[in-house]
Amino acid sequence: MFSDVEKGNEDIFCITKQMKKSKNVVGECCVRDDQGHISLMDDAKKKAWRDNYNYLLTVQFSWFPEKVPPALPVEGPPIFITSNMVAEAISKMKQYKAPHPSCQK
Repeated sequence: MFSDVEKGNEDIFCITKQMKKSKNVVGECCVRDDQGHISLMDDAKKKAWRDNYNYLLTVQFSWFPEKVPPALPVEGPPIFITSNMVAEAISKMKQYKAPHPSCQK
């Protein structure tokens, strides 16, 4: 939809006005890449997301693998879960609320 509109064309105002009037979401989402350009095509969107996650994993949250202590794999059978444990966990839950994964004890 937006890929057919040229830069400086006034059709974009008609499209946005139509989108404001309707309650349905029309068109496709766009993604900005690292240079600030809008990516409209699926391949360009995927590349923008891939570059963003690559940046997050390597630059913004840099980590040093040599400083991570080695950990041995955990072996043995899994913890046996009883019906009493399930009933206790359910009784602690609030209605209409989903528990956060870090709240499990």
